Amino acid sequence: MPTTNPGPVTMIVAGTPYPPTLSTAQTAQLWGCSPERLYAELGRGTLPVEPLALGKRYRWPTLRVAEALSLPVEIVHQGDAA
Repeated sequence: MPTTNPGPVTMIVAGTPYPPTLSTAQTAQLWGCSPERLYAELGRGTLPVEPLALGKRYRWPTLRVAEALSLPVEIVHQGDAA
């Protein structure tokens, strides 16, 4: 049975489109703080979401960030050719 690629995914968080993972700046904006504060809280271990470490950069799972903030999320698969 062939598998289908659903295409690129967009996460609609509280009405705003985001990619599947967020930059630290995007995550801080959703959290209502500065990136520096987000890094400080990450260092203290007080965040309910763990970022993905990609080299020296962090990417934050959009779905988990939105869930931690109790924000509504819609997952949209684009380019799903049927």
